[in-house]
Amino acid sequence: VASGSRGMGIGTSMVRQAVSFALAVPSRPLRVVLLVKEGYDRARRFYRAAGFTDTEVSMEKAGVAFVLIQAEARFWAGARSVSLVEEKDAERLASWLGEEDEAVQLAVDGGDFGRPLCSAGISKRWSELPQWFQKERSRDMFVHQVFAAWVDGAPVGHVEIGVMRSMDVSHNPTNTFCGTEPFAILLHA
Repeated sequence: VASGSRGMGIGTSMVRQAVSFALAVPSRPLRVVLLVKEGYDRARRFYRAAGFTDTEVSMEKAGVAFVLIQAEARFWAGARSVSLVEEKDAERLASWLGEEDEAVQLAVDGGDFGRPLCSAGISKRWSELPQWFQKERSRDMFVHQVFAAWVDGAPVGHVEIGVMRSMDVSHNPTNTFCGTEPFAILLHA
């Protein structure tokens, strides 16, 4: 969520809608998970309040420790009216992330968008994502959707959803936790 739009319930509504979308795709994922940078307590409190719970799973990516969390059924209570619009606006995302400090940038993208942050790096990442998940995480990706969150006619946030299944459950902790059934993961939220 853009820094000027935080604290108004937008992020909660955006994440809830993203989870609802993920659970409605034809492959019917059984769970929704995401990685939160270890020690990034503000984000963990936010996701807990939105209905996610911690798991015992952690992993390292590019030298940064992350904890896996998952959504619970109580997730779908009402929140502020936010519209998720399917759109890939790499320039806007690069601008928003560029306003954040390096710690927040790393917590959001794990370094995946490259540095310095730019729209070309984000677009490149999006185009290579299915192949990357197959090669680096041993997962088949069925769906990758990029959404902008809009409130009162203005874009105020960004969320991505990947629906996939593990090809090799022993490859990494997330695959082990989720098994071979389809699951959804919130990316770069």
